[in-house]
Amino acid sequence: MNDNDFNAILDELDEGYTYTISELVEINTEEDFREILNSEDFALYVRLLAESNPFYLRNGFALQQESFVMDLARCSVAAKMNFDSQLEYEGTTYEKYQQEHYSECMIERSECFRELSMPHEVEVPSIQVLQHLVGTLTDSNISKYERETAPMQDAEVDKWIQKFRELPNLLGWKRFADK
Repeated sequence: MNDNDFNAILDELDEGYTYTISELVEINTEEDFREILNSEDFALYVRLLAESNPFYLRNGFALQQESFVMDLARCSVAAKMNFDSQLEYEGTTYEKYQQEHYSECMIERSECFRELSMPHEVEVPSIQVLQHLVGTLTDSNISKYERETAPMQDAEVDKWIQKFRELPNLLGWKRFADK
């Protein structure tokens, strides 16, 4: 977190709006973890990450193992907490706002979720930067880069959401609880 981010958080706190960072979210039980993974908030957060950084969504688990999925869960909880806090400060609730101004509510919710970045998010350098660092890339390397960084279709995002939701069944809660 840089100074500008921290100052923005302080400004929001001065105004009465509480901002939660994902690192402060505790997920203590397997039941809570599974509930988060199966929530609409988790799916929304994953979809927004797929839009902003498809490479990281496709490769985050391979790079960071269980901590990647735990960070996704924590971020989705923190984003929901931030949105709920914002609405509370404005004197409304998600249900009320959604009922009265559905489109506006969904846009605001997405924007709030989009603002919360993953704690250890990996950004992929541009192809030009890679070529500068390693020299000429082969056609095969360029093709792989383009595949990994290409925008994700809904079906692919749905597949990843399902995989993340099934991981506790495959790996066990203990591996996630230690992260």
